[in-house]
Amino acid sequence: MISFIKRLFTPNAWNTMDNHVTIIDPVKMSLDERMDWRHSMVHKSVQSVFASVGISKSAYRYRTLPIDNRAHYFVIMADISSQIVFTNRLKSLKLSEISKMVSTHAFENYGITIESIYWKSNDATESFGKFLLPQLPIQEKINSELRA
Repeated sequence: MISFIKRLFTPNAWNTMDNHVTIIDPVKMSLDERMDWRHSMVHKSVQSVFASVGISKSAYRYRTLPIDNRAHYFVIMADISSQIVFTNRLKSLKLSEISKMVSTHAFENYGITIESIYWKSNDATESFGKFLLPQLPIQEKINSELRA
């Protein structure tokens, strides 16, 4: 029994085949790999929150920018179609509430802080591609006034 306890505390004890227990050391990522991982997790947070709100992928574009050298803090610049802003889906949610949802999702799931999201409404919907949203009467009126 004592020899079993001694074997537990020796450095090679966990790699023996007779115990059928092997602990593999985790592969340590470099700083660049960790920064890329955080960047992709911010993208994942933005896409999942936008999808949960009901904004299709073709209705927005965004860019994420790390603020610090180690990519723990980010700023997001979102370019959203003006048709999305006037839809019934977003009447109950304000853009500030969506920003808060993205920030909390990124922090709770990945430990990444999003300092702010800057929103820009774009009238050139063809730059986003085609998405299935009807043209609202108020938006048609605004577009006709802008063209005149």
